[in-house]
Amino acid sequence: MGIGIVRDVRKVVSVDLKKDGNLIYIIGETEREMAGSEYYQILGLNDGIIPKVDPKKTKEKINSLLRAMDNSLVKSCHDLSKGGLMVGIAEMSFGGDLGVDLDLSKMNGLRTDFKLFSESNGRWLVEIEKKDEERFENIVSHCKKIGSVTKEREIRIRDGKMELNLSLDELREKWNSAVEREV
Repeated sequence: MGIGIVRDVRKVVSVDLKKDGNLIYIIGETEREMAGSEYYQILGLNDGIIPKVDPKKTKEKINSLLRAMDNSLVKSCHDLSKGGLMVGIAEMSFGGDLGVDLDLSKMNGLRTDFKLFSESNGRWLVEIEKKDEERFENIVSHCKKIGSVTKEREIRIRDGKMELNLSLDELREKWNSAVEREV
């Protein structure tokens, strides 16, 4: 999450995925920082590493992301915080009613569950158009291309030999029923 001054409201970016074929990038490094995470709470775990913040690196990443937004390269963006990458990509998919095909093997050598649910600070998921790939990578620091937007209504995640296919409709139904239970 972030807060700042918006100089031009026409350049504000929402979280909903926009178009089949667009690319998905992760900005920032995912670490083994699972203490206090939603995932560890569900598993009943009370140990692990607490997420840390490096203000200098975070400022660099935010500034490069803002430059990409100023250049109209970013079509959608979601901070990675509560629930990590899995929650972020689900919310982006729900918003745009589009699926994704992600390959997490390009991320650092963590366990798949850490890649999906780590709540490391200073991370964002970003959607860009394929034609803007080179410009985006030249502007944005600490980014990795991890997938693409699809018209199929599912979240497909691969990480080495692991593959996960989640129907957007089924996931949304489970999401809504969990929210109803909490309310």
